[in-house]
Amino acid sequence: MRISIPAVVLAAAALSASIEPAPAAAAAPAITWSIEREARRDDQVQLTLRARWGSRHHNSNWSSGVALSELSGLDPRRLAAPAATPVRFALLREAGRIDCTGTAARRAGRGSCGFTPDAGFAADLARRGVGRPNADRLFALAMSNVGRGHLDALAAARLPKPSLEQLTALGIHGATPGYIRAIAAAYPRLRGLDAENLVAFRIHGVTPELLRAYASLNERALAADDVTAMAIHGVTPAFIAELSKLGYRRIPASDLVQMRIFGVTPAFIRSVHARRGALPSASELVQARLFGDRGRAR
Repeated sequence: MRISIPAVVLAAAALSASIEPAPAAAAAPAITWSIEREARRDDQVQLTLRARWGSRHHNSNWSSGVALSELSGLDPRRLAAPAATPVRFALLREAGRIDCTGTAARRAGRGSCGFTPDAGFAADLARRGVGRPNADRLFALAMSNVGRGHLDALAAARLPKPSLEQLTALGIHGATPGYIRAIAAAYPRLRGLDAENLVAFRIHGVTPELLRAYASLNERALAADDVTAMAIHGVTPAFIAELSKLGYRRIPASDLVQMRIFGVTPAFIRSVHARRGALPSASELVQARLFGDRGRAR
C-alpha cells in the first residue's frame, strides 16, 4: 500500500495542513494567525496560520496544537488578559522564522505574521540532494517542523533520500527523527522502507512494538507495505503474542492479515485446536471461520 504524498492532509490528528502549489518565484505571503483555547491543556493552544502567496488560487492553511513554550516571546498573561491586549510571538524553525503580532484576550487572539526563510537551510537541503525549496516550500517545511534531524535519521538507517514533499509529509504526520530510528532498529530486515512508508506507518498507527512482536514469530524479510496492511487490519502486538503462546511460528504477515479480516481470535484458535487435536494452520482457521469447523476431535 502506497500513500500519495502530495495530498498531505492529516485528519483528526495534531496537525492539519492544506497546501496548493505556488509559482517557482512566489512573492512574500500574506499570513494571518488565530489562536483558540485548548480545552484539555492549559500549556497548549490551537494555532492556525493561513498564508496567501499573491494569488487567490494559492493558499496554505495550517492548524496545530502548539505548546505555549514554542511561541517565543509570547507573554501568557497578555494572552489571558480579560480585554483585547497587544501580543507578539515567533515560531522558530530550521526552515525559517515566523514573526506574528496581533491582539488576544481570554486565551484567544488573531493577527498577522511575516515569514523569513532560512537560506542556509535551503542550501543545505540542496547540498544533501533533497532539492532547493523556494519560499512557499520553506514555509511548509517550517510549519511541519522538519529539519536536518529527519535527514540524518533517514541517512543513518540507509533509507532513500526524500523529496521536499515527502520531507514535509514526515513532519505533518509526526514521523520524528526518533520514530524513524526506532522503526529502522525494530526490524532491520524491513524491505522497501522509505519516507512514503513512514508516513503510512504514522497514519495507520504502526509502532516499533508491532515490528518487534512480528520478529518473535518470523525472522524473514518483511515488506514495508505488509506492515501497513497489518496495522490497518488490526494485527496488534497483543494478538501476535497470543499466537506465539499458542505455539505458532513463521506466520507470514499476509496470513496474519487474513486471520484478522475473518475474525480469527485466540479463543477461536483454542476451540478449533481442542476439537482437532492438532494446531491448525492459518488457512485452516480462515476456512473454519468461513464454513464452520468440521474437524473431529481425536
